[in-house]
Amino acid sequence: MRSAPARGRARGTGVGALLAASVLDLQITLDVGYDVWPPAAVLAVGLAAVLWPAARRPDWLTPQLRTAVPAGVSLLYTAASIAQHRHTPFGPGELALLLSLLFVAVRHCPPRRAVLCGTLDAGALLASAARYFGSLS
Repeated sequence: MRSAPARGRARGTGVGALLAASVLDLQITLDVGYDVWPPAAVLAVGLAAVLWPAARRPDWLTPQLRTAVPAGVSLLYTAASIAQHRHTPFGPGELALLLSLLFVAVRHCPPRRAVLCGTLDAGALLASAARYFGSLS
């Protein structure tokens, strides 16, 4: 079993990695000349879902809501990009957030909801590549 300081360092490293990857996503978006606000909104929703401290989480912020809403926002951004025939980049920040949310879904959601939320997170994760390539086929 790990000691409390080791868990704290691991948690801090994970948070730092998520934040750094999210900043990299925004930098990639700026470098290729796209509007930064859509990916920033997706990242903000995902970061809030992953990083909201457990001790300060309101009762209405269930694991199902924490995992489904960011995945839904990501899927909406992907669908809008495809519908507008725009090749928009995706980066490691959003992918890491969706993987983190997939873990939360499998670990913390009730069994039936875990399947639904996990599928939604995995679908958003896999569909994000369609933004860059322009289609799902």
